[in-house]
Amino acid sequence: MDDSPAGNTRIERSGEAAKDLNAAEPVIERRVSTDAGGTRVDYVIRNEGIDERGIPGVRLATVEGLLVETDQFGRYHLIGIDGGEWERGRNFVMKLDPVTLPPGAVLTTDNPLLRRITPGLPVRFDFGVRMPPGMIGGGDQQVQAVLGKVLFAPGSDVISEEFLPAVDRMAETLRGRRGEVTISASGEAPELAFARATALKRELEQRLSAQDLATLAINVREGEDADAPLLAGLSQEGPVLGAQLFETGGATIRSQYAALLERVASELERDGGGRVALHAGSDAEASRIGLERARVVRDALASQLSPEVLARVEVGVGAATRGPVQAGEKQP
Repeated sequence: MDDSPAGNTRIERSGEAAKDLNAAEPVIERRVSTDAGGTRVDYVIRNEGIDERGIPGVRLATVEGLLVETDQFGRYHLIGIDGGEWERGRNFVMKLDPVTLPPGAVLTTDNPLLRRITPGLPVRFDFGVRMPPGMIGGGDQQVQAVLGKVLFAPGSDVISEEFLPAVDRMAETLRGRRGEVTISASGEAPELAFARATALKRELEQRLSAQDLATLAINVREGEDADAPLLAGLSQEGPVLGAQLFETGGATIRSQYAALLERVASELERDGGGRVALHAGSDAEASRIGLERARVVRDALASQLSPEVLARVEVGVGAATRGPVQAGEKQP
């Protein structure tokens, strides 16, 4: 990784990555934030490449004439093979039938493969295959879930007991998937919508694993779809604030969102700290005023947080919004 003074990053590949022999796709996110120690720059490195899995339906053969075909996960298993003498074992050869590979696939390992086998000891025969672009689908499964209009009691953030089974079904839909639950603030006070997002998060925390929660975002938007402007939200790292909270092109917080910030402060106090992520809009805008907005938000939270919690609060620019799981909640 190479970092320029302007904050741009460049990734240089070597080894198998340079030869295009693996599916790794490293992504570097540069986060500039302000905390108790001043300005802070973090680099978050993650891999957004596909999960390399085995290829189903591939046929392999041994020199003795045994045939085996890989299962739906690209696995195969041979048992009862003569391992030769206990003292020294013997050579064993397997060959992959290239005809059974998907069109355009290229072997990256020797074929056939020779291994020394010994009675009682397992041996792996792994064949490497490079797939052509577009052969393996990736990305997250697209799911949409819509809840009833009266999920919450009117004018409150209390989820009616009769609708808890709907939350159970939502949790089941979200398991193993990356998504966004959207709560609409249309016609409602933003602070109430955020309180409802908090209440929903607490319910889902009782139903989902830590891994599922890590890939979930619960957002409050001005409209009822995933494309509506973001007001606020909750990620595993902490609260999220949208660019709508600020005056256009500036760092002044709009007066109508003061109560929303109070709700955010309450959530931070309850959790004992966390990271508040700001979405500043376009990249140019984020670069120009993102850090200034972070300082303004931190100052606004400072008067509402205990010193112990404030010391563990970080306010920065950048967080992932996810989709497209929606839970559009509306009052009648």
